[in-house]
Amino acid sequence: AQYYNEEFKKSLEMLKKIKSERISQHYFVLQEYSKLLVKADKIFGLLVEGSTGRGKTFQILNSVLGLGLKLNEDFVFLTTYVTPLEFYHFCYTNKDKLIIVDDVPQLFNDRATIGVVLSFLWSATTKRTVEWHSTTTKLKVPPQFNPTGKMIIISNRIPEAITTVKSRCLNYNIEFTHSEMLELIYEVCKVSNIPMEIADFIRDNTDMTTSDDVMNLRLPIKVYEIYKHNKEKWQELAKAQLNVDREIKILKEILCSSLSKAQQIREFYERTGRHRSTFYRWKERIEREMEYQKLAKSVADGFYAKEKLQEKKQETEVKPIESITLLPIENQLKNLKIP
Repeated sequence: AQYYNEEFKKSLEMLKKIKSERISQHYFVLQEYSKLLVKADKIFGLLVEGSTGRGKTFQILNSVLGLGLKLNEDFVFLTTYVTPLEFYHFCYTNKDKLIIVDDVPQLFNDRATIGVVLSFLWSATTKRTVEWHSTTTKLKVPPQFNPTGKMIIISNRIPEAITTVKSRCLNYNIEFTHSEMLELIYEVCKVSNIPMEIADFIRDNTDMTTSDDVMNLRLPIKVYEIYKHNKEKWQELAKAQLNVDREIKILKEILCSSLSKAQQIREFYERTGRHRSTFYRWKERIEREMEYQKLAKSVADGFYAKEKLQEKKQETEVKPIESITLLPIENQLKNLKIP
């Protein structure tokens, strides 16, 4: 535990040195929500949801450190399996701090743990009260306490049934299109001194059907490790990492068909087993991807508009060879001026 704590402190120091305006633009809302939670008087929780490798934890820690908060003094970090009773102990011990719970999957699988989270995040009165109702002899702290701290919960997916948690705090679902993720990957390569050849490879060998589990900010690091240790066959080895999300691919095919909306939903269900809500959520994502690409193209076209206009002007000024009328040789000699 001591070793882990020291290593974690080192990573926090590294975070302070990594600055990128382009990356910050993509995480503006998440960064501002993190700061708002620390400063707010009536909001006690932030729930952040998103696929793995989206930089959720990185950006939250960056924001917290930017406010001058210190690890173990002002905030604590929980990112491991914990029993409901241990979680209650942890919340009691750190009741006056900002608690960051990162990817603890069983957190919402137990009613006792959910009860602790709900009580920590909200109260109808001026005081929040967290209680542990049990006759167990393993309880090492008081069965009731009044927290003054706050909590950030980071998870890849929050069960839809836990709406009571969402209603008690700020919520943010972080999701990027393929194009947005590519922009971030290029920027990560730049600030991490990873050759741009790696980013180009990812660009040329992925698309919107590439799995979210693959297309994330950890991908350039993995590909770079392959590149460093096998420069002859690194591309072949790296391509094996780029799994296609079969269901997204199927949906893309269905959306490009001539089927009616009802037929598309039925076809999607028959081929994937996914329901209507998933169809519309992923459909929106694909449409957002297309819109983003369209916007990116218009921006690029704007950058080169002057050059394109000049090229077009030059094309119109150049007359084709067949339109030139050849004068008789004697007329050409008369018009010829010799100094």
